[in-house]
Amino acid sequence: MRTFKTTLMQLPPNRKKAKEYRNKSIAEILRAAPKKRLGKTTFNNIVTNISSFFEWCVRHGYLKENYARGLKLRTRNERMDGARAVFTPEDLTTMFNAKGYRGDSFKQPYMFWIPLLCIFTGARLEELCQLYVEDVREVDGVWVLDINENPGPDGKRDKHVKTASSIRLVPVHPVLQDLGFLRYHASVVKSGEKRLFPELKKIRNRYGHAVSKWFSRFRKSVGLDSELHDLHAFRHTVIDFFKKQRIPKDIYSDVTGHAQEGTAESVYAKAYSPAVLLREVVEKIDYGLDLSYLKGSKFGNGATQDREV
Repeated sequence: MRTFKTTLMQLPPNRKKAKEYRNKSIAEILRAAPKKRLGKTTFNNIVTNISSFFEWCVRHGYLKENYARGLKLRTRNERMDGARAVFTPEDLTTMFNAKGYRGDSFKQPYMFWIPLLCIFTGARLEELCQLYVEDVREVDGVWVLDINENPGPDGKRDKHVKTASSIRLVPVHPVLQDLGFLRYHASVVKSGEKRLFPELKKIRNRYGHAVSKWFSRFRKSVGLDSELHDLHAFRHTVIDFFKKQRIPKDIYSDVTGHAQEGTAESVYAKAYSPAVLLREVVEKIDYGLDLSYLKGSKFGNGATQDREV
C-alpha cells in the first residue's frame, strides 16, 4: 500500500483520456515523469474507496487489517473538526450497553475504564494509558488526573505529552467517582503496582498500542464501523460538547490541554484551579446517559458476581 500511495501520487489526472498517456502502462507513465499530477481531493477519493473495500474485507474475514487506513493526504484548507467523527448520545448508549459493560465481562481494567475516562475528561489516549498511580491525587479537595512528564518512582522518564500546554490537572468527573474509579485506583495502590493500568506494556513507544487495537475490534462489534470512530473521537466529542455548551475556550483549554491563543495568554496566563475547572467545565459534561448499571462492576467496587446481560 505504501508503494501504491507513492505511485498514485506521481500519476497525472485523466490518464485514460489524455492522448499522451491513455495507451501507456503505469511504468511507462512514471518514466515520463508527468509534471501535472492528481489533485489531493482525487487522490483521497481513491484511497477512501479502497479503504471502504478493505473495511468490508475485514468485517467478512478476508483481511486481518485495513491496510489503506491512514493513507489519505491532508489538504491545506481541511477543517480540523472534519478529521474525525463525534460520538452521538446514541453511539455512546450502544457502546456502554455492550456485553462487556452490561455483563461485566471485560478481562482487563483498561477495557472498562479507558472509554469512560476518555468521554468524561477529553484526555488523549496516551495521557491516560501512561499514568502512574501517584498521578491520581487530591489537590485542594478535588481529585485530579495529573497529566505530566515527571519520572516514575524508579526515576525513569517514560511519560510524554504532546506540548507544554498538555501538562495539566484534569478534575475527575463525578460520574467516574460514582462508578468507582477512585476505589479502583485505591485497589491498584494497595496491590503495590506503580501504574494505574499495569497490564499495559510499552509497544512501539506507546502504552496505548494494545488499547487502540482492542477498541477497534470492540467498536466494530457494536456496529460502529467508521474508521473515524477511533479512540481520539472521544476527545473530539468532548470538545464539541464544550463548544455547543458555549463554554469559553480559554477555560476548557485547561482541561483539554490546548495552547491558549495569543502570546499574552500563553505566556502570562495561569491555569484555572481544579475547583474552578470542576465546577465550570468538567461537571457540565452530560450526555444524558444512565450508567447506574455499571456501579456493580468488579473494576469499580470489587463486586465480581455475574450480572444479567
